[in-house]
Formats: sequence, C-alpha cells, structure tokens
Amino acid sequence: MRRTVWCAAAIAVVVCALALGGCDLLAVGSGGETGEVAPPPDEQVEDQNEVGGDEGMMTGGSLVNPGFEDGLDGWRVYDEKPTRSPGNNVIETTPWEARGGDVLHIARTSEADGGGAGVEQAIAMDVTGVKDLRVVYVGYVNYEDGGNIGGGDPQWYPEGGAQVRVFYTDEDGVKQEWYHGMCMVPTGALDPNFQQVPDNEWTRFESENLMELDPKPASIDNIRFHGFGWGFDAMFDDCNLMIAEFE
Repeated sequence: MRRTVWCAAAIAVVVCALALGGCDLLAVGSGGETGEVAPPPDEQVEDQNEVGGDEGMMTGGSLVNPGFEDGLDGWRVYDEKPTRSPGNNVIETTPWEARGGDVLHIARTSEADGGGAGVEQAIAMDVTGVKDLRVVYVGYVNYEDGGNIGGGDPQWYPEGGAQVRVFYTDEDGVKQEWYHGMCMVPTGALDPNFQQVPDNEWTRFESENLMELDPKPASIDNIRFHGFGWGFDAMFDDCNLMIAEFE
C-alpha cells in the first residue's frame, strides 16, 4: 500500500464505472459470490479527460485508490468465467502488515479451464500531449496452473497470476492493447512481455515508456490488473499509471 510518488500534482481521471447505471462495484469473496463481468473498454468510455499542462510540467499517478487503502473503491471487478468449467474466482482486498495496509488478492480454481479475475478502471484519458507514460505495480504470485503460463504460445491467451493490460486508442483511431505479466514457472517459452519471478515474494514492475509504443497511444481507455489461467493465487499493490512529463 506504500504510495509511489513521482511528483506533487495528480491529475483527475474519469472513472466511468461510477457513471454507468447498473454497474455496481462488487468484491468477490472466497465464498464464490461473483461480480458482474466488465463490458469491453469502448463501452465503458464516455467523455475524454484531457491532460493538459505547461511544457515540462511533471505530474503523478492517474488512477483512483492505487494502493487499495479504500478497499475496492474506484475499481471495477473483472470476473471472467468460461461456461464449461466456471470454477471459483476470488477478488478482494486483504490486510498485509509488511506493506502497511490492504492489498488486492485475486485467485481462481477450476477443472482445467482458463478464466480471469482482477480489477480495472476505465479512464478515457487523452495523452497526446504526454511525453512519458509508465505502468507501475507490485506483484506477488504464490500459485499458478494452466497450459500457457508465461504466454509462450501466441495461439492462446497468456496465463499468469499477476498481469496488467492497457487498452488504448492509437493516433489513427484504432483500438490497441499492451500487456505485461509475472509468472513463477512458464509452461514453455516465455513471452517477451512476461517476466519470471520468485514465488511468495513481492516484485516491483515499471514499464517502458508507453508513449514510445508503435502504434503510439492517443488515449488510454482502460487499464486492468488481473490473473488468468486454470488456477492462480496472487496479490497486487501500488497499481498506477504514471505521467512523468508533458511535452
């Protein structure tokens, strides 16, 4: 829950999950009660939240409640279960004394069928004037099960206990995705966007500058922190999208 602070000012973001009718924010507990599956990012986005500022201005994090100090407030549940073997997903916050408070805990069990669990925010943020944009989070993985752990087979969705996925619109108006994942032991080759981490240890991740992606982002639509696979057990803390510099 330790806050990552790059600079003094934080920008306001639009969290469309709070504006859409009928889309309550729910925590999913170990008893198997499930929240509503989040709609696609382009259905969640309403108004653009422009990011402006003087040349060289430095700002901070863009997400609401990044350290889960307020439980799941500001976050929307991502709860994906296949029809054949729905299994049981857990999405909740839990105390972790060494990190100073609550962290996000996600888990899944199933009869060998992939599903996902986590949280997300739809932010609809114009980044055309941003020079440096990075994803940061601290992840912890202590269990994983699946057929594509580490994402080595491009025919299948990458599996791993701690993943982040950024949904964005490029300068030509085309929807794009960028992702990163953590896993303990890959089932095959390791996707270049994944990293192998020790089990039962907190690992901090900071992405490359997303403004250097090709295609280049024009707006950030949605960001999701989650696990995916037949089974997993993982935790997240200090999940944020950091704007370091404006042009």
